[in-house]
Amino acid sequence: MARHLDIDQLAINTIRTLVIDAIQKSQSGHPGTPIDAAPTAYTLWQRFLRYDPDHPSWMNRDRFVLSSGHASMLLYSLIHLAGIKAVSQSYEKLGGEAVTLDDIKTFRQAGSRCPGHPEYGSGHLRLANLCWIYDSNRVTIEGHTDITFTEDVAARFLGYGWNVTRVTDPNDPEMLVRGYQNFLDNNDTPTLIIVHSHIGYGAPHKQDTAAAHGEPLGDEEARLTKEFFGFSPDEFFVVPDGVREHFKANLGKRGAHLRKEWDQLFERYRAQYPDLGDQVGRMLMGHRRRGGPGPEHQNPAHL
Repeated sequence: MARHLDIDQLAINTIRTLVIDAIQKSQSGHPGTPIDAAPTAYTLWQRFLRYDPDHPSWMNRDRFVLSSGHASMLLYSLIHLAGIKAVSQSYEKLGGEAVTLDDIKTFRQAGSRCPGHPEYGSGHLRLANLCWIYDSNRVTIEGHTDITFTEDVAARFLGYGWNVTRVTDPNDPEMLVRGYQNFLDNNDTPTLIIVHSHIGYGAPHKQDTAAAHGEPLGDEEARLTKEFFGFSPDEFFVVPDGVREHFKANLGKRGAHLRKEWDQLFERYRAQYPDLGDQVGRMLMGHRRRGGPGPEHQNPAHL
């Protein structure tokens, strides 16, 4: 089991070790990005994301899009630890877990619910305010090549007078919190948060190398990396006591509260604007009947 760690660090390192174990077991995958991006995604989900794991179809939920699809084990680990429920009949486990630990153990295997490089739409970092009952955020994690190689996105943002924030230490949750808060406080323009991370962070021989990108760490490197994160190299797919509960006490509790508040707001909206409220209600029912890519059609790769 993992040695004693601060609960946030324990949760982050649980994500990392699930990534390592799943990719080692499948002997295929991309460990570097999900390992180094774990604090970035974890802090966003635990501190800021407006999302109720028990009601994934909530209309006003924030949308998180992992644009770097090769890092999908990051998303699967988060979905599992957050206890997000499955709601789509196409995934058969209606009302159960969207991603189970057994699903993670079959990462990249034929017929797995956890494919290795899912592609389901795309996204941009932006704030969407469509009407007074709909104010969800849309956030994406992009890779290095998306930011600098094809074009200098930061320069374009600055040229437009948009908002750019840099986080120099992605392992410092408070720096990440300040970056996200800057995004939320800036309602007038899109926001780009640049996180200067180390690919394959913690891997003693592969950190900051191309070898960390698109292949398993290897048995010995995986053992050393798990030890660096405080986990036993001889135990696999470990979720320490308290990690799932910590997600429930933060993301889960906040999401449930916000959803209930919004449900009350929507009822007042229906009372004040019955025709518009009816249109919204019929729109949601239409998504349910069609089973299409609307609120009731949840793919683990696009939550």
